[in-house]
Amino acid sequence: MSEESEVDDARGEPTSVQDVSDGRIAQSRLDHPVFVSDSIPGRQRRLEDGLEAILSLAGVGLVLLLGVYAQSTTQGVEEDVRAALAQVIRQILFLPLSLLEGIFVITVPIALIIYLLRRGDYTTILYTVLTGIASALCGWGILLALPHLPEAITASLVVTTPTGTLNSVNVVFMVITAMATTAGTTSASKSVSFTWIGIWVLLLVSLIRGTATLPGILVTVLLGRAFGCFTRWIGGFNDSRALPADLVDAAITVGINPSRFVRIDVPTDHQPLETWEVSESDETPDYRLGMINPPLVTTPVSESEGEFIVTPQYARDSDRQYQMWDEDGRILDVHVLDPDAGLLSLASDLWSNIRVRGTERLISPAIKINAQREMLAAGMVKDAGVRTPRPLALSDAGTSVAVFWEPLPPTIPLLRLRDEGYDISDDTLDQAWSQLKAAHARDICHRNLDVDSLTLDQDFNLWMLNWNQSDMGSNDISQRIDCAQMLVHLALATSIDRAIASAQREIGTPELLATALVLQSVVLPAGLRTRARKDKIIDSLRDRLSEITPASPVSEPIKLQRFSPRTVIMALLLVVALVAVMGSLNFEALETALRDADYIWLFIAFVVGSVTWVGAAIPLVAFAPKKIRLWNATLAQMAASMVTVVAPAGIGPAALNMRFLNREKLSTPVAVATVTLVQISQFVTSVILLLLVVVGTGSSVSSLSIPTMTIVWVVAAVGTLLAAVLAFPKVRKWIWDKVRPSWDQVYPQLLWIMGHPRQLLIAIGGNILMNLGYIGAFGLSLAAFGYYLDPLTLALTYLVSSTLGSVIPTPGGIGPVEMALTAGLQVAGIPPAIALSTAVLFRLVTFYGRIPFGWIALRNMEKKGLL
Repeated sequence: MSEESEVDDARGEPTSVQDVSDGRIAQSRLDHPVFVSDSIPGRQRRLEDGLEAILSLAGVGLVLLLGVYAQSTTQGVEEDVRAALAQVIRQILFLPLSLLEGIFVITVPIALIIYLLRRGDYTTILYTVLTGIASALCGWGILLALPHLPEAITASLVVTTPTGTLNSVNVVFMVITAMATTAGTTSASKSVSFTWIGIWVLLLVSLIRGTATLPGILVTVLLGRAFGCFTRWIGGFNDSRALPADLVDAAITVGINPSRFVRIDVPTDHQPLETWEVSESDETPDYRLGMINPPLVTTPVSESEGEFIVTPQYARDSDRQYQMWDEDGRILDVHVLDPDAGLLSLASDLWSNIRVRGTERLISPAIKINAQREMLAAGMVKDAGVRTPRPLALSDAGTSVAVFWEPLPPTIPLLRLRDEGYDISDDTLDQAWSQLKAAHARDICHRNLDVDSLTLDQDFNLWMLNWNQSDMGSNDISQRIDCAQMLVHLALATSIDRAIASAQREIGTPELLATALVLQSVVLPAGLRTRARKDKIIDSLRDRLSEITPASPVSEPIKLQRFSPRTVIMALLLVVALVAVMGSLNFEALETALRDADYIWLFIAFVVGSVTWVGAAIPLVAFAPKKIRLWNATLAQMAASMVTVVAPAGIGPAALNMRFLNREKLSTPVAVATVTLVQISQFVTSVILLLLVVVGTGSSVSSLSIPTMTIVWVVAAVGTLLAAVLAFPKVRKWIWDKVRPSWDQVYPQLLWIMGHPRQLLIAIGGNILMNLGYIGAFGLSLAAFGYYLDPLTLALTYLVSSTLGSVIPTPGGIGPVEMALTAGLQVAGIPPAIALSTAVLFRLVTFYGRIPFGWIALRNMEKKGLL
């Protein structure tokens, strides 16, 4: 350095730009090249892009909703802004800003493409141009659709001027927003940053000038952002996740001098790792930006120097994992957390906090905070005696975070050992419990003892890994959940008896029995839960624990689950049922029917119609090869009254009955066969009753004006067509191939029922009772208006009408059944107004009015574990 410069430095004056540019103050950090072997895709499909696209579309819906219900507020904001600046804009800045807007619209797409050309990113140029074209077409379609939407929705998007109305959804700015989003991020490009500044400034000017509304501006930007993010998610994005130079920089920053990084968590059979050489460049650092070290450059190499052997690690899949050699030959493990890992972790933790009681913990979307918490927990349990790698350092690596750990020796998960046939010793089981107990002594819970969290090294030492979901300062329930996960894990790895015996030795019987209270599938990690369900281990563990101390049986489990998927489905089922019912009911006809009806007959019709629940339950009990309580089967038929509302006739009740039979310990094939026999018997019984009624009516057939010859010709034509079709062997084979699976399931059950004629008679009796219940309710509904039909005519009218109405597979037969019943009564001589009222009243007592009872039965069955 020159004497003049030394004097300037001694006086504390700033160093000149020339002193910076000559590179004499640069401090070298890397005196040798570093080889990085990695598998890095050119473009990455980022989870955050897909999520942002969805959130942008949701934002559009929210803005439109606010425009409908808070229109006065948005108009007030617009008027305040215009009142403050409108005159200035009109008088002074109108022409310059109009010119600037035109220049901006023309130059921004060109500037974005030039920026991408300079980077050599031709793929992003293609995606940017395609996004602009697609968003322009979609924007044009939106403008065409706006006049046809309800005025309440579009009112906030329309501006009224003296010359007419304007749509404030600006397609041009929507296209520019979409292109800027696709081209890159504001942090990576000044061109993109200036584009966004121009977009917001010019849209604000349009708001002030009165050519746009606040909701219109927000919808414009959100739609453009959604198009751009969706393109980035579909086509991938070149972002700043940790690249080879970032990994080297992260290591140097924390005082580690690396010589090699090797990726160890990706299979290399079909796609070998590529190798790069990272070294310091000859470029001088920019001291004005705070840089005092030469920048790192990455150069691809065909082959790296030297040989190396990596140790594959069995750890969580959300991180990138590397092994690193420093200049002294020491090996470290490096975990790199990408932003996607933060989003997935946030979603998982948030869902866990909402769904499970008593296990809430503080969560953060910041991957660095999560990494710091993992390091703190791992370091504390390491000091407590838990065998786990010790964290050494943490550093930023691009937008990712790199965590450096002590090396983990070659290990293999316990469950993998079990799958490969190796025997796990009792000492290993005791090690697992003692290490978990040591962590709990420091008030730290693991919370994630999944299939890869317990591993064994070559010296038969157990390692406890993956503390990324740990919790410090936890409560007793969290510790019990840890014990429940450990118990299931060890039971899967060895046996139930050995796992329980080890727990009794290490944590004691009282703690073990307390663990049984939280022994539920909801507290298990995903991988462990899948294996536990497959082996049905939880119920077996609970049964075995209840045998340990008969004098103090295991209590009912603590209800940790706020809601289950079944609860959500049932809630949705209720909502859909209410929507279907409310949308299908003719309230004027219902009001007329209820006003003119005799309520005593209405009540009796409901009671008689309720007999059908018992009638439908009897064949289910009769055909089941195992003894089933009639009351439980009746509850299932009551619950089916709820399911029928949202499923085509017969399908919903059949699915519910199969689920009920499964819970009654009948295998799925037997349950399917039983339900199939029930449906066949109901159909056959209805057809036989219909034929008997037709024969029994005699002269009544003519009074019903049934076109007998037409029926004969139709039956003959159908029979001839079937005979002609079945004459072809390929057609017969195709039909048999379709029918055979069902026949193979039903045939054994059919043989069984034929060998038990008493059960068959009971089932037929139940089917007759069910039909009589419906026919009786139908006749009583007609009697509520003072009209009567003889029993045979009434039965014929109901059987024919309900059969025809059920042909159209609408949920619950809503619509067609009412029409068929009304038409059938009119054919039988009932006046049209009375026929319609009778049909509506009959459906009220046998369908709509049963929904609350079906809901209660469904909840009751769920509480009893019958579904």
